[in-house]
Amino acid sequence: MERDGTPLSWNQELIVPIADEWVGEANVEMLLQEDAAQGEDRSVPYRFAYAREVSWNMMNSGSWFNLANGDRLWILGIAYEGARSIAVTFNHFRIPQGGKLYVYSEDRIDYLGPLTEVDNRDDQLGLPHVRGQKIYLEYYEPRAHRGEGSLEVSYVSGSYRNHQSEAAPLQSCALWVAESNEAIRNARAGASLVRVLVDHGQRYATGVLVNNSLNNAEPLVIVPTNALAGEASSVVFQFGLNHPDCLNEELNCELQTICGAEVVCSDTEAGLSLLRLHKAPPAEWNAYYSGWNINNSSAGTHYCFQHPKGLAKSYSVYESTFMPVVSGDYFYMGLPGTGAGQTDAGSLGSPLMDADWNVVGIFMGGNSRCSMPGGMDQFVLLENVWTIFRQYLDPSQSLTDKIPGMESPQAEIVSNELDEVILYPNPAWQTVQVLDPEQQVIDSFEIYDALGRLQLHVSGSSSVDVSQLNEGVYSVRLQTKKGVISRSLFITKK
Repeated sequence: MERDGTPLSWNQELIVPIADEWVGEANVEMLLQEDAAQGEDRSVPYRFAYAREVSWNMMNSGSWFNLANGDRLWILGIAYEGARSIAVTFNHFRIPQGGKLYVYSEDRIDYLGPLTEVDNRDDQLGLPHVRGQKIYLEYYEPRAHRGEGSLEVSYVSGSYRNHQSEAAPLQSCALWVAESNEAIRNARAGASLVRVLVDHGQRYATGVLVNNSLNNAEPLVIVPTNALAGEASSVVFQFGLNHPDCLNEELNCELQTICGAEVVCSDTEAGLSLLRLHKAPPAEWNAYYSGWNINNSSAGTHYCFQHPKGLAKSYSVYESTFMPVVSGDYFYMGLPGTGAGQTDAGSLGSPLMDADWNVVGIFMGGNSRCSMPGGMDQFVLLENVWTIFRQYLDPSQSLTDKIPGMESPQAEIVSNELDEVILYPNPAWQTVQVLDPEQQVIDSFEIYDALGRLQLHVSGSSSVDVSQLNEGVYSVRLQTKKGVISRSLFITKK
């Protein structure tokens, strides 16, 4: 969801009083006591807000304003006393052609929208939090489609925790990606991390955007099944939360948000689900589709990227070997904490990555503490859910144990500069290289066989050794800053 323009009322002199709805005031002391009793359980999403069920629609709430040209506005104010931010969940959401919906704070600093007809849902639609204890919904309806719009506010969630104070206890343990060494900061796998807002805006978990064997940028995200309280269409996914400063309540950072997904498949025993986002991350977000490995050795270094307590990206490092851990009726694989970072509430769903930055497992709970030795984090390995996930992560039936990650595709650009790019020699038998008068940087060089299976992947190079490929016709996909270039390549044995 990207901001585009501003609500119409900001440029109008509306003198009719706006009807407000008052949610009430959350019992913060009681909520914090409940959280403390639960011990900030890491096997469930982190609660930071409290939702109330309501039933407000365009017929029973808000105010309508007729404009001179026959268009009209509907505005509803929602007050949640004491809340630091407010999120809403909709039912029966329909925006007609030309209609627009904005959600904004009382001071008009923080806002979302517009939502349009492309956001229509048959089921629930959840939105991210807007800062403040009062927000406004503003719906614009053009005259030509008068009466065709509808929406019902079904949940209003108000946050009762302060991000800044929540971060304080983590300072002695957390390893923030933004403040880490160059290798961690430059690891593109970190750009596949997603903060996941669930349970009608009440809780945070973590997810990971993953690649498939077709390299077709299908927006697939892995999350624990128990994070999906409510419908998947009401879940909110946020990319790019890299810097802690964006959580300063005085700032107005525009987060990269996608609202809604559908469940592709679930492994009920392991408790993992694969979701398909309703939209793919736009190219300008520079999101990353992480690679995966289902034949991971238990030895070596592993990294767990996460959004602890819904905060900016952090990571933990493990140097131990896996060991079986029984939890309920399931055998997880455990990794002892070593003192290099730690997981926390909100880390549920965090990807565990190997030294090549491929996803090998998903965090499902644990109690590692950098200040206390002996803690253990628990993971479901991808190899243990592969029977169910295979057809979606390996649709080309390559039968490979792992695939590399992929950069978010750039928009296809019609340009003479791209037309002039050629592969030489073609046919090729040993090495093929890109000849480009503009000397563009090649971000990735991928070669696919006739069945669409990835055969070679090289990053940052304009030359590839093809001597091991069989004779035949192949497709080449070049990713550059100026666009995506597709070419055919003939391999022959000279």
